[in-house]
This record gives sequence, C-alpha cells and structure tokens, in this order.
Amino acid sequence: MRSVEAIIKPDIGTTKRQFIHRCKLLTSVNEVHSSILGELYDLRSLTEHMNDWKMLYENLPEGEAEEIAELRTYQAEKLAGYVYGRMLSDTIFLENFKSDETINNFWKQRDDEIISQWGKTIKLDKIFFNFV
Repeated sequence: MRSVEAIIKPDIGTTKRQFIHRCKLLTSVNEVHSSILGELYDLRSLTEHMNDWKMLYENLPEGEAEEIAELRTYQAEKLAGYVYGRMLSDTIFLENFKSDETINNFWKQRDDEIISQWGKTIKLDKIFFNFV
C-alpha cells in the first residue's frame, strides 16, 4: 500500500482519512470501499510498525481472519496495479504525478473533477480470491 500512498500523498495527521477518501475517488465512492480501504490501510500500518496484523481481526476465528487478510492482500495488489497501470497509460496522468508539486496540485482539485479526469474505476468489493 506504500506504493499507492505515494500517489495518494495524504497529509500527516489525516493520513488514514485522506487515504480512504482519495482512493475512493479512484475506485468507487461507496461505503463498502471505505471499509475495505480502511482495512488495507490498517494492515499496512500494523505491519510497517512491526505489530501483529491479526490484531485487526482479533474478534474473528483465526482461519477466518487469515482468509480476510489474504483477500485484503490480494485486493491491495490489484489496487496498486490498477492505480499505476492507469497512471502510466496516460501522459496526462504522468504529468500530474511527476513531482510532489504536481501531485499536490492534482489533489487540490474538487472531487468531481478528479473522478471525471480519472475515468475508469476498479470495484474492490468485486475482487475475490479463490481459496484452495
């Protein structure tokens, strides 16, 4: 998720909230995505800070927690691939994301402008992992 954060470029102090909000603009603005993106952020944060990722799912049976974490990992991979694929496929996006200044300017736009420019979206809630 660090790779997506580089594009989302959330401000310190509002990182999780902005991560969720900005990712929703590039995926789909719905509450299911809010939940998935929040979990993706929390899993990344727990792992980065050397905490047990299972803390996020401590109220679930271990097998179920592992399945959800595997699904979230798969969704994170698909999200990163989608964001970078979309960004690298269009010279306009390459210009918008070439420096901290251009990234900041991109995110200063109104939400509807960002959604309109980005166009095609990915539905994280429709991405499933077939468990064997």
